[in-house]
Amino acid sequence: MDGPINDIGIEISDQTRAFAIKYELDDYATALVETAEGEVVSEATASPEGNEVILPYQGMGAGEYKFVIRRDGDTVDTVTRSFSGPEAQILSVTDTWDESRLDGFDATIENSGDMPVLIDRVGVDLETKDEVAYGWNEFVEPGETTTVGLDFNNYQLQFAEGGDVGIEVSIETASGTTSKTVSHSLEPATPEFESITPLWNGVYLNVIEMTLENTGDVPLEAYAEASSTSSTVESHEFTIDPGNQKTIQARSRGFERLYEAEAGESPTVSIDVAVYSVEGETLLTETVTTSPE
Repeated sequence: MDGPINDIGIEISDQTRAFAIKYELDDYATALVETAEGEVVSEATASPEGNEVILPYQGMGAGEYKFVIRRDGDTVDTVTRSFSGPEAQILSVTDTWDESRLDGFDATIENSGDMPVLIDRVGVDLETKDEVAYGWNEFVEPGETTTVGLDFNNYQLQFAEGGDVGIEVSIETASGTTSKTVSHSLEPATPEFESITPLWNGVYLNVIEMTLENTGDVPLEAYAEASSTSSTVESHEFTIDPGNQKTIQARSRGFERLYEAEAGESPTVSIDVAVYSVEGETLLTETVTTSPE
């Protein structure tokens, strides 16, 4: 550059995008920024006691700009520069889960453009759930990255069914919206028997007690049945959270008996035990043998 303008840069000044003109002057002058259409979008006084003038322009975007130094109505120097503008992209998303509940995420965002980008809004869109979004106010300089995170402690982002959950993270800027989708797999509710204990009362078998563990990632909502050759008994519906155990009973009601042995006999009885979802789907079966004590 042959004139007093030495360099042109872009920076953030008082939370506003601004052009920065470095210069060498021996007297006061006016620094201007013009668009390709000739509109003056920012101006400031350049002092000979300094070597840089800041020209705020929050609306800056892609295009050609003319940087002008004037004194007493005469143009002292002019430099024209073209900019491709800001370009935000989400490089990665790290989601954090507590069993079947989404606790939050961190997203790494890069500005691959040549102007600062302002992140106005960060949101996450989940399958079967309402979008969760937060207003944001963070600049990312050209060539720089930042990490934004959302904590969902105030939201009930818990899933009741297993399968793949799509998580679409989006950011909004003045240039538009960009997003990235990741997937998280939830194992369906899976019961496992820890123990099955027939409870005899003399010659009467009225209760089958069982301890179940849910080894899946989502809550188990189910009921259990126990069947002999002569009768079937049920438990009440129950819920077991992921990773937890619960002891439940399938028991006779009223004068009903699951099995009744003849007095003085001790037969070996086969009992079929099954766990069903609340919709009636068979989840688990096992057969045990038992005799009166």
